[in-house]
Amino acid sequence: MRRNLYLYFYVCLSQILLATLIVPNPSPLMRASAQDGVKRWVIIYHQQNSIPADADSSVEQAGGAVTKRLPEVGALVAESSNPNFAAEMASDPKVSDFNGTRSA
Repeated sequence: MRRNLYLYFYVCLSQILLATLIVPNPSPLMRASAQDGVKRWVIIYHQQNSIPADADSSVEQAGGAVTKRLPEVGALVAESSNPNFAAEMASDPKVSDFNGTRSA
C-alpha cells in the first residue's frame, strides 16, 4: 500500500513538473525562437528516475537541442525547429512519451 502511495506521488509530481515546463518563457530569446518556428518538447523516457546516457545525442540527431534535464522524473526538455522531430523521437525505443508546444 505504501509503495502505491509513493508511486502515485511521483507520478503526480512528474506531471506537475512537466506542466510547468510547457508554460512559455517570456524571455527575449524565446520570443525570437518562436518567430523561427522553434517548438519546445518534453521527452519522457521509459526508465523513471534516470535519463539514458545517449539521450542528448539522440535529441541532437533528431535536430533538437536539450535545454533542461530532469533526471528525477526521467525527462528532458528540448527545442527543435525540425518539422520531423516528433517522428524521429517516436522511433527511439527508449522514449515513452513526448509533448510539444510552440515557444512564445
